[in-house]
Amino acid sequence: MGNVILCTFLHCVDLELVIDYISKSYAINNNRIAIYNLYNDKYNTICVYSIPGDYELTYNTIKIHRKSDTNTLYTINALNELIKLVNNGVHDESYKVDWDIFANKLIIIKQGSLKKLDIEFNRMEYIK
Repeated sequence: MGNVILCTFLHCVDLELVIDYISKSYAINNNRIAIYNLYNDKYNTICVYSIPGDYELTYNTIKIHRKSDTNTLYTINALNELIKLVNNGVHDESYKVDWDIFANKLIIIKQGSLKKLDIEFNRMEYIK
């Protein structure tokens, strides 16, 4: 089974505690956790990290995907909704998304609606 990217939502004041919790909960690939500032949400920070294969989600954590050249993070459900939104309501798996429009965004479904939240890379945290 391949690698999975997870995203944990938190308040910045809890960052060290959450990093410790993540590092004890998962085998993190490359021992790296990317820290992003999150805007327009009740949480103001996200931790993004890759783990191998099987996993069980912990509190405030979702599985995401990443488009690295535009620094776009997204869930598959949100991508499907996004395609319908920009493609006149039609879901077409072959639709080519213009990722530049969504640079530095976290695209998720939250409370039943599509959210495009601004993110900014803060730093890389290396764990032991």
